[in-house]
Amino acid sequence: MTLEELKKGEHVTVEYKLDIPQEREKYLKSAVAFANGAGGKLIFGVKNQTWDVIGFPDDEVFQKYDAIANSIYDACTPSLVPVMEIEEVDGKKIIVANILPGMDKPYYLRADGMMEGTYIRIAGVTRKAEPYLIKELRLEGTNKSYYATQVTGEEVTPDEIDALCERMYQHALDLCKNDEQRRSQKKVTVSQLIQWRILVHFQDKYLPTYAWKLLTGDIDTLFPDAFIQMAVFKGNTRAVFLDRKEARGPIDQQIEDAMIFVKKHINLGSRIADVYREDIYELPMDSVRELISNAVCHRSYLSPGSIQVAIYDDRLEVTSPGRLSPDLTIEHLIEGNSRVRNIAIGAAFQYMHIIERWGSGIPRVFEDARMYGLGDPESRISGHVSIMPDFCRKNNNC
Repeated sequence: MTLEELKKGEHVTVEYKLDIPQEREKYLKSAVAFANGAGGKLIFGVKNQTWDVIGFPDDEVFQKYDAIANSIYDACTPSLVPVMEIEEVDGKKIIVANILPGMDKPYYLRADGMMEGTYIRIAGVTRKAEPYLIKELRLEGTNKSYYATQVTGEEVTPDEIDALCERMYQHALDLCKNDEQRRSQKKVTVSQLIQWRILVHFQDKYLPTYAWKLLTGDIDTLFPDAFIQMAVFKGNTRAVFLDRKEARGPIDQQIEDAMIFVKKHINLGSRIADVYREDIYELPMDSVRELISNAVCHRSYLSPGSIQVAIYDDRLEVTSPGRLSPDLTIEHLIEGNSRVRNIAIGAAFQYMHIIERWGSGIPRVFEDARMYGLGDPESRISGHVSIMPDFCRKNNNC
């Protein structure tokens, strides 16, 4: 580790400590949070904010090394074994405790118990996990998808299955890019719904999963926040509404309703292509659809809050409640790396041409923005809200 690397400061996977604090919980909470996320480093011997390297004298460094490793191992459940290192920076010895992403989530402080002692890392800050996040972590720890889980005590009829299959087929036809694609489009079958874990077949009965509920719009009691809020604001803040609406029902239809709203409220121009007049929106609409579709497909429906599509004078912004998957960062998404949280929903969306090859969408959004002369969209995480790349509107400065 170099002095230049240290001076980058604390962030989502790095935390500095000047010394071993008397209250060990100050770093044990962060060790738990790193294990519940993408991993991270606890660096001892560096002063936070100034990033001055203080280090430890030779006659103390190994004693502190052992104390840190033992306290992390003893205090956390399931047990955490940090990868410990002593590094020399600017002629001084520092201690680095590397916490790997855990395989047995959730991790928590044994003394506090799971509900009170589970922590996560958000934007460089360690925070206590709320109950819905603990539920997500438990599913991640067992490598299960909540949305592919059977809804207890319910079953669906053949007519209901036929209705969903037909609606998905028609939606797929509507989003085909050309006649050849339409001709090759096949109808979805009940076997595919079972394969995608939208349905469970058990003893001659068809049982719905949570993905079925989201795709059929039967969600008011299970997922009261599973809708899209849409709004147009005067100026560049949320002070004054010009229009607002909500998209409810099946989540794939919510995307179409949101697209109608966006097209209604952004500018439409035209150009001449060959001898034909071609209508051109001020924003690349395929990419706007990609942003909204990604928010709907990849959000955590256990998280409180709804997806929001906001149109300002200078930009269009899509926000999604909940954290990113723990092994993803904004940089990963921009590079085209993807981890589908809702695999059942992702399979249905891919069939309907709502999303294409996983991981390709966000890089294409950036390409489209540059082609439109809009500059790079901005992406950020604020608290438990992920803000997808937002677009500058043409002829406006962001």
